[in-house]
Amino acid sequence: MSFRIKQPEKIARIATIATIATLSFIIAWGAVMVFAQVKPFWIDEARVIYNLKFKNAAMLWGQLDYLQQFPRVYLQLVKLFTATFDYSYTSLRIPSFIVGTLLILFSYLLMNNMIQLTFSTIILIDKDIQSGKIAILARQVFPLLLCVLSIAIFYVIDVNQLMGDKDMHQFWGHLMMKNGFSLSVFAYGFYNLFAEIGSGMLYWYIFGILGIISFLSGTYHFLKYRWDNSIAHIMQLYSILLLIMMIILFLWGKYPLGEPRLNAFAIPAISMLIICFLNHLNEGNYKKLSGSISVILFLGLIGNIFTTCYAGFTEPAYAKKMNIYCATEHAIQRAEQKNIPIMITPGVVWPYDKTINYPYHNTVPGDWVLKTFPAYHVSIHLPVYPISTLADVTGNFNLLPASVDTVLAGDGEHYTLLGR
Repeated sequence: MSFRIKQPEKIARIATIATIATLSFIIAWGAVMVFAQVKPFWIDEARVIYNLKFKNAAMLWGQLDYLQQFPRVYLQLVKLFTATFDYSYTSLRIPSFIVGTLLILFSYLLMNNMIQLTFSTIILIDKDIQSGKIAILARQVFPLLLCVLSIAIFYVIDVNQLMGDKDMHQFWGHLMMKNGFSLSVFAYGFYNLFAEIGSGMLYWYIFGILGIISFLSGTYHFLKYRWDNSIAHIMQLYSILLLIMMIILFLWGKYPLGEPRLNAFAIPAISMLIICFLNHLNEGNYKKLSGSISVILFLGLIGNIFTTCYAGFTEPAYAKKMNIYCATEHAIQRAEQKNIPIMITPGVVWPYDKTINYPYHNTVPGDWVLKTFPAYHVSIHLPVYPISTLADVTGNFNLLPASVDTVLAGDGEHYTLLGR
């Protein structure tokens, strides 16, 4: 069994060229967004950046502000790197770019079956016992151990912290088995675990149905051909075990299913199961069906990549976001040079100015978001005050120290020096 779906030579060549072109585009596009300040940070990124900038390494192991959860080891590494470069735009963007690029390279190696799992020590026990079944079993036990270890580390370090966060637990409670088994919660979580891989309603249905079928088919294939010793079978086994452990934690009331940001680590496993399922169809009497599904998925995924990138930079909102970003960066630099405080409205948060400021019940104010901009230096710690509108500036002067007679007031796009 191969991870490659067999296609006629001409179609395979076209698919290869299209894949290489798309991956090259992704890397090049990512590099542009890393080194050119063309993509303002959105609200969830701002929440993570705030924790990076204003919490030390020890505090990052504890509860994060603004209802954030993040892989803590990765967060520590990002903190170490970004702090070295004073939380510049590029330093904040480059870690995810490096991880994404390495993931592409790893996927290429996996596709070409270049990852070999060897257990020579165990194989030497007895090469001839049960026609090598002990060696095969050893290779199948390894994915189980790897799966258990990875889930255990993830649970202890990350999920356990999430569960200990009462506000976070309450926020995601609708996706969890809080009061025993619920068929509706299970159906929603289980289906969306697979469906949320897709983008758009059509692919939500396609990946949901195809993902579940691939998971069930993979489980059946393992039980029927459990002594299969191929690399593809080992990867398939790991994928199945990973999803089963996620489902067990879900049924146990310890982990939510159905939210992409919390289940994203399962996407490679689900993808491998879908590839294996399509290979099974192609090896049987369903070559046309396998080919048709492959073409739909291939075109949809490539199309989604290009259209998402295009839409992100041509939508009407992009120009305003960039105006806010550039104007605010300049305003921060100006305020730091003159050593004067800033009064800022929620306009700097647009289009998230009406978003709830979790875990609080008010909408997101402008002060802490402004501090997440790369131009704001933690070492200078310039005072920033939230106001509802620019008309509130005069009244809020009474709340400032008497020594302050001038402020830089703004709404995100426009900033003005105002005195008492």
